[in-house]
Amino acid sequence: MCKVSVVVPVYNVEKYLRACLKSLAGQTMDDIEVIVVNDGSTDNSLTIAQEFAQEYSYFSVYSTENKGSGHARNYGAERSQGEYLAFVDGDDEVEPDYCKAMYEKAVRDGNDVVMCRADHIIQRAGKIQPITYPNTFWEEDNFKLAEHPYLLARMSTGPWNKLVSRALFFKVKFPEELQCRVDTPFVVETFCLAENIGIVKRILYHYFHIHGGMTYQKFSMVRLDIINSVKHIRNFMENNGLVDIFQDELEWLTLHVVHWFDSDLVRKDAPTWNARMRYVQEMYLFIQNTYPYWRKNPYCIATVKKSARHFRPFHYKYYRRTHMVFLVYLSRFLPRGIHKQVLRADHVLVFVCRWVRWVLLGGIEELERKGDLL
Repeated sequence: MCKVSVVVPVYNVEKYLRACLKSLAGQTMDDIEVIVVNDGSTDNSLTIAQEFAQEYSYFSVYSTENKGSGHARNYGAERSQGEYLAFVDGDDEVEPDYCKAMYEKAVRDGNDVVMCRADHIIQRAGKIQPITYPNTFWEEDNFKLAEHPYLLARMSTGPWNKLVSRALFFKVKFPEELQCRVDTPFVVETFCLAENIGIVKRILYHYFHIHGGMTYQKFSMVRLDIINSVKHIRNFMENNGLVDIFQDELEWLTLHVVHWFDSDLVRKDAPTWNARMRYVQEMYLFIQNTYPYWRKNPYCIATVKKSARHFRPFHYKYYRRTHMVFLVYLSRFLPRGIHKQVLRADHVLVFVCRWVRWVLLGGIEELERKGDLL
């Protein structure tokens, strides 16, 4: 038994893995283990991980078939010995006291979940740019989520800046049946079951936005698994009697998660007309059947009002971020039949934006040069 087990799922990240594992090898806490799970990589990721395992006795490496990050994390956790579990992506880096600071906080205050701050490292116009996002979690400490339900609507749903007690992890685990958005159910359900959530207000995790990850992969209809992700959360809430407590937050989380990947539809590899129609219509059908009064959601109203004020339809950056919430905003006023025609017009606008982005503006390389990719 050790204090902290760090599980690192790895899939074709040879370019970044060495820096990631080096940051874990430099931890100031001695009693830890690092478990690298090679998720069927076809590059040199496995070789790099094995080099670290040979040099550091507390590193271990496992290989599996490519079954996704959820399976890889569960696989590593099942072979761990730590009192607490942490999850670090193979293309990210952590501070030297990442494990120590969160573990000491958990032991001192009896937390079964601890979350630290993180910054996002983005490559823009050939330069590395760190961005730190504000988060209302920093207003609370040593709390139960049910006592502050509004935090569910604002939480970071990545597992990488969290430390979870072993007992709590094995009550939840990552949903391996999902191919997309597996992190959100795990984090939401873990936080809902946690009796005492602690916060470390320092930036200990560096999340790198890397082209080639799930967000940047070629579009496929597997993205419809996003709907299954929020269904998973809904079923969990119902089974644990939490729907009434988190009704507004659960509704908003569903809207947020489902609409988040709509930006993929204006990418160069976006799907055909029929595929996009199916994607959008299935999302709206799910939301309408599950949350028929979503237009009155307080979080939705506040967000779409803010976004609608900045609507710039032919500017890709703003169109990507605002077009779906703008449609939601219009749905508060327009009859259903008219709103359906607005949706159809939006389908056309998407393809116009694609043409502007990829033909008129000269493609991804030109956008990166201008610093307007994000």
